[in-house]
Amino acid sequence: MLEAGKALLLVGGPAEAVEQCRPVLEALGQFRNVGTYRRAAAMKLMNNTMLAITSAAGAEMVEAGVRSGLTREESFEWVVRHAPYLETRKSGYLGGTYAPVTFALKDMLKDVDLGLALFDGPDYPMPIVAEVRKAFAEVVDAHGEEELTAVIERYKS
Repeated sequence: MLEAGKALLLVGGPAEAVEQCRPVLEALGQFRNVGTYRRAAAMKLMNNTMLAITSAAGAEMVEAGVRSGLTREESFEWVVRHAPYLETRKSGYLGGTYAPVTFALKDMLKDVDLGLALFDGPDYPMPIVAEVRKAFAEVVDAHGEEELTAVIERYKS
């Protein structure tokens, strides 16, 4: 997306610094000044944690479909109807390589941990995110350097 100039960038910091960077930001795509660095970090962690949830749920459902007798392609077709973004990571879900690596599984686990540290707490526990974290943690040693779709390995066992 960066190469095509179609990224959506969350930018945080002083307004004059953002303005100074405007030409570079516009060359990369759209940008949204969200105010402080903390707000930008919170939005990034929300985005990446949602991607982790979606990726793990997609992996779980593809494998559930395969176990019930559907082909891997049929399973993926139904999953991607509800989570179209997963189409960009099709290879891993269909049994191909976990490549290209646009987001390494180990980096996703790191961001989920950061998201839990920021958002989770006694007043607002996040049990779904905690379970997704477990799924990524179970395969990080074997697949940490691969594309995050390698989380599907957790559901193959």
